[in-house]
This record gives sequence, C-alpha cells and structure tokens, in this order.
Amino acid sequence: MKILRTGEYKEYFKQFVKPHELDKEVYHFEIVETETYISLLYDIHHIMFDGASQGIFINELTKVVKGEEIEKEKYSIFDLSEDELKARNSDEYIKA
Repeated sequence: MKILRTGEYKEYFKQFVKPHELDKEVYHFEIVETETYISLLYDIHHIMFDGASQGIFINELTKVVKGEEIEKEKYSIFDLSEDELKARNSDEYIKA
C-alpha cells in the first residue's frame, strides 16, 4: 500500500498509468491511501480487459468489499480456450 498526502495523489496517478510491455506485464494494481480516502488503482491492457470486463470487475469487487458472496464462473476463458482447441482439431473445422 502506498501512503500519500492528498496533494500528491493526482501526480502519482499520472505516472501510474504507463504503456505496457506485453512480454512483461499486462496489468498492475496498487492500493493508495491518503488522509481522506483509500483507492484501488489499476491499469490493465485492453488485450485482456475491455469495458464490459471493467463493469463485471467493479460489480464483483463491490460485492466482495460489502462481504457478499460472488457467483462462481460457469464458463471461463480457459473453458473457451479448451473448446476452441478441440474444435480446431475436429473434422468439421478442418473441412471448413
């Protein structure tokens, strides 16, 4: 956790968001505390996080912070990857 004076926050935020090096990191998070609030800063490359993802993330995070249960994923990106690999190896895919 980074502790800042309120006046330092804006400048720190400007330097927090930076171009991603895709071979090193595609996201980073940090909790920042000032005299008046605590913030979660996050910077995630669009290759893995779009506007719809952000809405889901914020909704789920809000539930967790409130102590509510979150629903387990029914179908994950990993499931999709496995299904796509199986499809690519199928006769139907090869014929198409």
